[in-house]
Amino acid sequence: LNSPPAEDSLAKSENKMQQTNNNNPTVEHNKKWRSYALICATSLTNFVSINEAVKIGDRPPFYFGKQDRIYTIFGAFTFAASLLILLLDAISWIRNKFDFKSLLDGKVEGFTLVFFFLWWICGTVTITRAGAVGYAALNIYFSTWACLFACLGALNSWGGEKDILTLAQLTRISLTLLPWWIVFWASIIVLGSAADAIRYSGNDYVIQSCGVAAAVGSI
Repeated sequence: LNSPPAEDSLAKSENKMQQTNNNNPTVEHNKKWRSYALICATSLTNFVSINEAVKIGDRPPFYFGKQDRIYTIFGAFTFAASLLILLLDAISWIRNKFDFKSLLDGKVEGFTLVFFFLWWICGTVTITRAGAVGYAALNIYFSTWACLFACLGALNSWGGEKDILTLAQLTRISLTLLPWWIVFWASIIVLGSAADAIRYSGNDYVIQSCGVAAAVGSI
């Protein structure tokens, strides 16, 4: 009896494995998983801290808000959404059938991140405004800003992957352009916060101090 050569058997095995891999391609992981993990962690910290502050009634004496439990919606939403994106990416058989980062050539992910960023602009304005619940605990205040910058970082990474627009491209014209952008947005925040504090405060010293801050922000 003539048996086939070992080389032919090895070649057939390799061809079979190659055909199997071609029929079941493995989709690579989302390169922005660290950004989504950061959004998930900061969002969890935010809505848990707000809920805890509401439970124990730990509000600052200058608090003017009402229905403060509704502020948990900002962190709860991005926590659930980012956790879902991480799970879809972590489970290989789901990722191979439903690759979130490739839907409509990445446009779905891009619009999602734009929405996340706009969502947390609204959340930051609402939670950290003068007399709001953001001052009930440092966790609330800093996690709110952290969520905003985490969403911006993820959006910036997506723009770099798609070669659309990044912070580096916006600030590459001049070496001093990035600091000027920082000064510009910081001035808007100072001006808005000071005006909001003047509207709520009845203390002359606070009103005068915020007036100075508003003037500096305007300049």
